[in-house]
Amino acid sequence: MFGAVLTLRLCRALKKKKSLKGIPGLYLKKNGKVVNTGLAPLVDLNKLPDLPYGLVNVNDYLQRRGQVLVLDMETSRGCPYRCRFCYNPHYNLGRWRALKAEIVLERLAFLRKKYNVRGIFFIDDEFFIDLGRARKIIEGLRKMNFSWSIQGVTARSILAMDDEYLRMLEEAGCEQLNIGAESGSPRILKMVNKGIGVEEILAVNRKLRPYKIMPWYYFMIGFPGETKKDAEKTLDLVLRLLEENPRAKISGIGCFTPYPGTPLFEEAKKRGFAPPEDLLGWRTFAVDQINIPWIKGEKKKMVEAVQFTSFFVDQKARDIASSPLVRAAANLYRPFARLRLRRRFWGLPLDIMLGNQIKKKLARERNLL
Repeated sequence: MFGAVLTLRLCRALKKKKSLKGIPGLYLKKNGKVVNTGLAPLVDLNKLPDLPYGLVNVNDYLQRRGQVLVLDMETSRGCPYRCRFCYNPHYNLGRWRALKAEIVLERLAFLRKKYNVRGIFFIDDEFFIDLGRARKIIEGLRKMNFSWSIQGVTARSILAMDDEYLRMLEEAGCEQLNIGAESGSPRILKMVNKGIGVEEILAVNRKLRPYKIMPWYYFMIGFPGETKKDAEKTLDLVLRLLEENPRAKISGIGCFTPYPGTPLFEEAKKRGFAPPEDLLGWRTFAVDQINIPWIKGEKKKMVEAVQFTSFFVDQKARDIASSPLVRAAANLYRPFARLRLRRRFWGLPLDIMLGNQIKKKLARERNLL
């Protein structure tokens, strides 16, 4: 939404042939040099108009999550924590900004009445920074009988919830909480300034086990300076989480990707990473790709195998695949996927080569790549 506001101001200035220097947030070229007009202020979300849903066919934007068609919704932006790999401290200046609970509930009621939306996927970076605000929204969700999940939740927030709060989530229709675990190596967690340790991740997993709420964990390998032992600790933690909580799922272990503006981006450059020189060059930068120079040779084969097999170590395919044949194939492959991770067996990758086609199909269906 901020980009739209900035574009509007830019167009108005161009139309009136006014100077662009007074519009913060722009990069201009002057006398062959790139000039920045200054840092633009962060937008107050409560002053923005609602999305113009009437301009599109809302049904085209519904995605299947489990048995429910859901619509993405953002109720806050930013995160106050300082993970060294994350874009947030740079992009949102380490600030968390949120819509008032009353506005969120008004918009939810509108979507339910106007478009019969029954499921919501909150795409906030961290939904639970203010537990009181979150409670008001969740109590409203319960009254409206929504099914809902959250993209961004920290282990800190879940550990701060008591049993009554977690029961409220369950009773209000919470299906899934996506949690950034990142690594199973205490050394790496400290290096990336995650602010939690392995024991806290395990504690969150145990805390959620009694409830019908799916913990969905994000992991990465390939961090700068990460050793084989560090990566293996991540694999051990993944398998342990799945064993200790039958509802737990893994997004799929991704490969570290350097983001501009982050401390680890600078660290990656020191280790030989050469950033793309144009926008098109960034098109392959995602966790399912390998774009860092220290992942090569046998280590690259290992990372590729981990990226693939970790996608199938749980019941994801059963929940997201539309084809019964794909669901059956994924179900049959799951024990072998877990065996590969447990035994660190990366040879004979025929299953990986063939299965990557299935993985890509599933990811396109749910935008999981």
